[in-house]
Amino acid sequence: MESFVNVLLAGKISPDKTMLLPVDIHPFVVPTVISRMKEELDIVDFIIITRRETAESIRNVMNSFPTDVNIYFDNIMSKSLLKDNIFENLFLTRSLIKSLEGKLNRIYIDISAMSGPFAAGMMEERSNLKIDVVFTHVDILPLPGLPSYPFSPRWVHKVYIHGKIEPSQLSHPSNQEVDLPREIRWQGSKYVFMEISSILNSITGKGLVESFYDGQRHVPGEGDRLSIYASLPGGEEKKLLLTMDTRTGPSEEAVTMMYDSWKIISNMIHEQNNDVDKTLLDRVLMQIQRYTGSVDLVVKEMKPSRVEIRRDDQTREHREYKGWKIHSFLIDLVRQVKKPIALLPDTNMFYQGFHVTLLKASIKNGHPWSSIEGLRIYIPICAEAEINGKVAESAGEAKGLSLYSYIMALLANRAIDEVKKYYGSFQIPAVSPPCEASIAVVAQNILEEKAILMTADRKAYNAWQTINVCSDKVLCVYVGHQHKTINIDGMFSKYYASIVLANLLYVSSLFVNLDIVTAQDKLRLSLESLRGSNAPVVKVSRIIT
Repeated sequence: MESFVNVLLAGKISPDKTMLLPVDIHPFVVPTVISRMKEELDIVDFIIITRRETAESIRNVMNSFPTDVNIYFDNIMSKSLLKDNIFENLFLTRSLIKSLEGKLNRIYIDISAMSGPFAAGMMEERSNLKIDVVFTHVDILPLPGLPSYPFSPRWVHKVYIHGKIEPSQLSHPSNQEVDLPREIRWQGSKYVFMEISSILNSITGKGLVESFYDGQRHVPGEGDRLSIYASLPGGEEKKLLLTMDTRTGPSEEAVTMMYDSWKIISNMIHEQNNDVDKTLLDRVLMQIQRYTGSVDLVVKEMKPSRVEIRRDDQTREHREYKGWKIHSFLIDLVRQVKKPIALLPDTNMFYQGFHVTLLKASIKNGHPWSSIEGLRIYIPICAEAEINGKVAESAGEAKGLSLYSYIMALLANRAIDEVKKYYGSFQIPAVSPPCEASIAVVAQNILEEKAILMTADRKAYNAWQTINVCSDKVLCVYVGHQHKTINIDGMFSKYYASIVLANLLYVSSLFVNLDIVTAQDKLRLSLESLRGSNAPVVKVSRIIT
């Protein structure tokens, strides 16, 4: 430790703006901690001490650290200091702080990446130190693979301070100070989420800090209002699509508006194009609700209605999944069967938010945007061919209802790409139309313990029963959705709702212009292009008022 201390003593670390960041668990949270502490408390110097097992992970994410801070990383400047013994780590950390007492007036210690016993022990040590110690923590989901701040919303990363300290003055960006991306291209839902989050963070104020001192809790007040207005190209009328507080994020009111947003879009389009059949228009645009994840898909019906689970001790159990959310059904079945399961989606599932359901399942499984062990997804060639055929028919040249159908087909194509990219899918040679008949034949010859045929088409589901494909091995699932809003109770649900919000803004802006309005800024998202490998492309522009 001596060589590392000498480096710190020889450096120009700030006497009042230095943070110690011990990392013995969850190294992936470090970029978010540094970014939020720089933003809210103007910390400029970060001393990172690690276990050897966490150091490599931090090396891999250092390129996402803010550029205007100084990093003192034990594993680079010397070697990892933390060990497996909790008391040894407490003694070492206390010794490190004491060696800096002549150089610092105050030290911040963040406990976000510390185990509970380590953090509790350090808080007990506060009285033994001669400098002012302020403890901090940042709300972060403990899941690897989630984008770090500022590429996830500020409202899911509240800062907690245990000690009396004044947060840095709130600074609201002006139109001239914030550079915005010119466009948002399709590179998957994760990229869309990152881009939308970054935009929303850049046009809203900070100050999401809660502190505790002198036996009192000090909570942040209300934040800015974030309002989204929809308008048609060339039209002057604007309608409120959704609104929320930027410090709390999606609320019950907001997710209700997200749930109903497609109706507003459909009504606006029909008012300007009343020659378009409203029933057919609704049938196309209502897919926005499922595609973006604004509702949860559920097992509406299933044959057989009870799934036989064979245990290792040769006993058998039957489970009923009717009414279950699809993502929970998939994870539970994989865990119950304990052998690989095949999932064969019908063509329509790629219009219905199948990729978002897999995302939610992967979050529940602990690894967002990653394959789910035990779940093998098979993409039928016929499904891909049907969707690609609809895209190729017009290649973005269509107008009216045909244009909206084309956009949904293009989005379905992108959903297939996403399933391939993140969830380890396989292609199966089900080629003969109709696709629901082909995959029914293939499913009966799948080698996995069980196969799931999944569709949102009642006719396909009925056909599977008529041709006697549904059995103990082949589970036929008819998909519906909950007729209520998505859950926002808890951090995991709030984070997922934020992903849905980003999906909804991106997809909605393909049909109408969206004005994003805060107290500090006003932006517009609008369709730029439906052609090319990165289509759909959404234009981002600032509205000067």
